[in-house]
Amino acid sequence: MYCQPTPYSILNRDEDSYDIFESIVPDTDAYYTEKRLALWNRFHDTGIGNADEAYWIRCMKARAAEISGRYDIKMRVFSEYKARLAGVSSINLSDSEIKSESINKTYDPPEVSVAGATAADYLAEQNKTEYNQQTFGGLESDTVRQYADGVENPFERWAAEFDKLFYWGM
Repeated sequence: MYCQPTPYSILNRDEDSYDIFESIVPDTDAYYTEKRLALWNRFHDTGIGNADEAYWIRCMKARAAEISGRYDIKMRVFSEYKARLAGVSSINLSDSEIKSESINKTYDPPEVSVAGATAADYLAEQNKTEYNQQTFGGLESDTVRQYADGVENPFERWAAEFDKLFYWGM
């Protein structure tokens, strides 16, 4: 009886064992650690899609090259967003936010103009007014769900792009 090799069985075989995902995602990739982990999380015990390992690795590399440009941008945005949230004590769940600023300036020019003087030279008074408004609509639970659903993990989506290259039979 033949069993299709899995990433886990390849890593733990007696001879010629290796991490197959290290062969697919090189160390030079911007998010190689996260991408390999995403592949391990999704496919650890799933059969590789072809008995010819070298051929299957080439197909996986080709798919990775095809989609990486699109996903690297999403991964960068996601990583920066997570880093920004790490420094925030609370998350703003408002539907919209308006911020505006107005500056009122009063000028007091002399009765006789001075050569080379600009309006800034005659500024007598300046008042600054700031206006901030946030709106919250609907149920808070709906807002939380929309917020959480809107932040999809691009590493999981990237790994799902390889589903067709694995054997899902039993």
